[in-house]
This record gives sequence, structure tokens and C-alpha cells, in this order.
Amino acid sequence: MKTAVLEKYAWHPWVFAIYYVVFPYIINIQHLPIQSIVKPLFIILLGTSIFFLLLLLIFKKTDLAAIFTSITLILFFSYPPVFSIIQVIALLTGSNEGIFEKTLQISKIWIFIPLLIIILGGITIPKKDPKFTRLLKIALNAASLLLLVINCCYAIIKINDSRSTWTFEKNWKTTIKEVTDQKIKLIQPQRDIYLIVLDAYGSRQVLQELYQFDNSHFENELIKLGFQIIPNGRTNYNQTRTSFSSMLNMQYLDEISSAVGGQTTDAHPLINMIQNNRVSALLHSAGYTIINFPSGYEYTEDIQADYQIKGEVYLDNFAQTLIWNSAAYPFLHRKLYDWHRENITSAIDGLADLSAYPSPKFVIAHIFAPHPPFVFDKDGNELIPNYQFTAIDADTLRNNTSTEYYKAQYTEQLEYISNSILQTIQDILDDSTTQPIIILCGDHGPAMTVSLTNVYGTEQYERVHILDALYLPGVAADQVLADHTPVNTFRIILNNYFGEDLPLLENRTYVSSYDTPYHFVEIPGSNGDQ
Repeated sequence: MKTAVLEKYAWHPWVFAIYYVVFPYIINIQHLPIQSIVKPLFIILLGTSIFFLLLLLIFKKTDLAAIFTSITLILFFSYPPVFSIIQVIALLTGSNEGIFEKTLQISKIWIFIPLLIIILGGITIPKKDPKFTRLLKIALNAASLLLLVINCCYAIIKINDSRSTWTFEKNWKTTIKEVTDQKIKLIQPQRDIYLIVLDAYGSRQVLQELYQFDNSHFENELIKLGFQIIPNGRTNYNQTRTSFSSMLNMQYLDEISSAVGGQTTDAHPLINMIQNNRVSALLHSAGYTIINFPSGYEYTEDIQADYQIKGEVYLDNFAQTLIWNSAAYPFLHRKLYDWHRENITSAIDGLADLSAYPSPKFVIAHIFAPHPPFVFDKDGNELIPNYQFTAIDADTLRNNTSTEYYKAQYTEQLEYISNSILQTIQDILDDSTTQPIIILCGDHGPAMTVSLTNVYGTEQYERVHILDALYLPGVAADQVLADHTPVNTFRIILNNYFGEDLPLLENRTYVSSYDTPYHFVEIPGSNGDQ
């Protein structure tokens, strides 16, 4: 490439802007839907353009405005190593107490470094030989181009790794179209259906044994309302994405494992199976309005629905990651926890206020609690954890805190969530002219004693035992087996309320790691039998 191409136009700020969004997306592309990148990319390109125009008004020179825009972007997205360096220095010069908060406060200075460089550079650079500015432009153009090439290379590698999933995804679209064309009978009366998934809500037995927490009051209140509680309920899979895929499609995931291979890392088939699932398709064909309350977790983000109900300030996991990677994080640390808390409460409150939406309706609500981060005490008071905002569980959280912290804060958050959801369910029942169907369950259990970095070599008892409560008007208790698992929940509902004749599947539980989601290992005796 001739040097003239690199020095003709100063296009490097926008290439840097694209890189800082696209690169983290490509690194995690096997876990993220394409929708995750659209809004952040638009925002950063718009912000870059506005900042460039402001500098252009100040300096009156395109090249200078572009140079300082790129330098600002580079420094703005260099925050994580800066935070780490400040933390190490703070640890070497003082005590560990309050080290995170101290580092967070000190690191706020970093956002002013670009401003200082702009002021000093604006004074000195114009006085230098114009050749210096030209060389800077060439260097930044070349560097941004190199980053673009790196992006493309990573994308090619990742796309090539995903080839094994393409056929499955194509076939799945055909399967769902066939399901959509299939009409199921709706037996009167028409009942609204609520699927409320409380992320990481453990079974009563797990809470008693591992947390010394008696959850009998909550379960007894559910029983008084008419719920059936599955004794020591268990999930079919140990991850949210696999658990949702199985439950909403009423099947085990052996087919996908065989189709794409147990060592495949690309989770897009799971995204497709959740977003375009059998249950929603069948109910929609029967005239149901589909309503989704997404949690910010990318896999439940865009379930095909007539209505998506989100909190006032809503950020998905990818947007949260971009904020952590930027110098804006120390200013938004508290806000991220506040927004997370508000998303939880707005979803719980919103479930009790759906009278304006047409019935019959199928409501899917993924509530990201009592799963970490722990942002409530037992009375609902606000908590701000003193560690980087993250929704990561198990080993990572315990390494940043302690087992004692996890145990105390999990039960506090669980108690508040339990009381809140009880009130919501009571409101739903009071406002329903016809008794609804309500599924209240965990997708998986908590992870105080669980390793998610070594799934196959450690005990997963806590992780696979969940709350599983069913409100099924007119369905006899003996029609729900004592070892019931979520894979059969909608089979029971379709059989009893829609005249279907679906066989119940054997209740089994599998675990897999985050890196190899389709490498399933069955847990023997996971129902409590030894």
C-alpha cells in the first residue's frame, strides 16, 4: 500500500472506534447474538464524530482534530490495565482494607489525561514542522488499519470454528416454521401462562444443607396459593442457556450435541433455540400474545415475542463489558449496580401489571436474581458490592470476595426476592378473571460450593438443585411426578390444557462447561438418590 493512501485522509478515529467495539464482540462472538453490537457501535461512532467536530471547531485543522480524537479513544479504552497498575501500587503502599474503593477513586483521574494531552498538544504540535503532523496521521492510519486486519483475521477464525453449527441452525429454522404452521387446540377456558425463572434459585434442601437457611415459609405460602412444589427439584442442565433451551423446547439437547459436536464452543444454536422456541411458536399459533421480560442476559434477550418489556435503563451484558473496558467505569460503577437492581424490580413489578395486554398471553420473565451480583439485603435495601460490576458466579466471585460473603449475601437477596415474587403472584391471581398457569422455577442452583472452571471434576450438587413450583389449576398432583424436571413442564401443560398427547421424558440432569456447552455429562443420583 502506498504512503499516499495513508496520508490523504484522516480516517483513523472511526476505525479505532469500530475496533474497540468489534474486537471484544469477535472475541466473544460464539456467545453473543449480532444484535448485541448494533447499539454500542452506533453510539461510539456517533460519539467519535461529535468529539471530532468539537475539536475541529477548536483547532480549525482536520488532521489535528483527528489525531486528538484517536489519542482520546486509545486512552479511553486503556482503562483496565491502568486500574490494575493503580491497584498493585496501592497494595504495595498500604493495607488491603478498602483497596478496591481507593483504586476506583484514584483511577477517575485517568479520564482527564486525554484532556491534558489535548491542551498540551494543541499548544506544541502546531508549532512543529507540518511534517510531524503528517507522520502522526500516517502512523495512526497504519495502526488503525492493522487493528482492522486483526479484527478480520479473528473473525475468519471464529467463523471457521462455527461452521459445524450452520447446518443445525438452518434445520432449526425449518423445524420452527413447521411448528408455527402446526395448530394446537385451545381448550376452554383460556388461561394466561406465566413462566417466571428466578436465576440461580436453589432447592429448599440445598438452602437448608449448605446455607443453613430455612425456606419453608416461602414454599408454604406458595402451597397455600395452590402451587405444587417439587421435592428437592432439579434442573436438566447447569447453565441458563442450556436450561432455557431444554425447557422451552421440551426436549433434551442430545440432538444438538450430536449435530455440532461436544467440543464445539459456538453457542449460537442455543441462542436460536431460545429466541425461536417450540413452546412460544405453538402458543402463538393458538392465538397467544407472547410477552418477554429480558434480563440483560444475551441468550434470553430477544425471544421472539409480540412485546419486549424492559426497564427504564437497560444494558445487556455486552454493553456492560464495554463500559468496564472504558475510563467511564469508575464514574458508572455505582450506576451499573443501580441499573441492575432497577431492572430486577421493574420486571417483578411489571409482571403484576399486564392487564393492558391482550389475553390469552404467554409471559416469559427471566429475573436475574437471586443470582449475583448481590444488590439487595433481605429488606430490599440497596447494596453496592465493592468489586468490579460482574454477573459472573462461583469461583470468580468467591476469589474476589469469600465463601462467607456469598453465603450471607445470597440468602439475604433470596429472602427479599422471595417476598417480592410472592406479592407479585398474589397480584397476578387477584387480577386474573380466569385462573392462570404459573411456572415458578430456577434455571439452575447457586454456586457457593461449585466450580464453573472445573465443571467435570468437581461436585455440582448445589448447582443442579432448584426451586420448581407449578400452579396448574385442575391438574391433579399425581399427574406431576415427584422427580419432575423442567423438560416436562410444558409437556404436562400442553397435554392437560391443549389436548395434546406428548409422552413425558425420563427426568435426567446434565452438566457442561461454559467453553464446551454441548459436552454433556450426566449426573447420576442427582435427584438425591445415592
